[in-house]
Amino acid sequence: MTNSLTVGADQRAATINQLKERRHVAREAQCNYWIFEDASTQGTLLEFIEARDEATLRRAHALLGDTAVTQIFLEVEL
Repeated sequence: MTNSLTVGADQRAATINQLKERRHVAREAQCNYWIFEDASTQGTLLEFIEARDEATLRRAHALLGDTAVTQIFLEVEL
């Protein structure tokens, strides 16, 4: 699942600290967690959470308080 957000320079440090907490929760729920930042626009962030299966991912989102998860992508076996 991905989530994008844009924060101002004055809020970036506080947002990064909040995202560190989200990473901790996601990892405890057996998920991988990454944050990417647009190289040309500081403060434009992309959150990416990955799990081995849909149930694990949904459980992590519930623990994170993400109540409006609308898209979950599943790997296509090639």
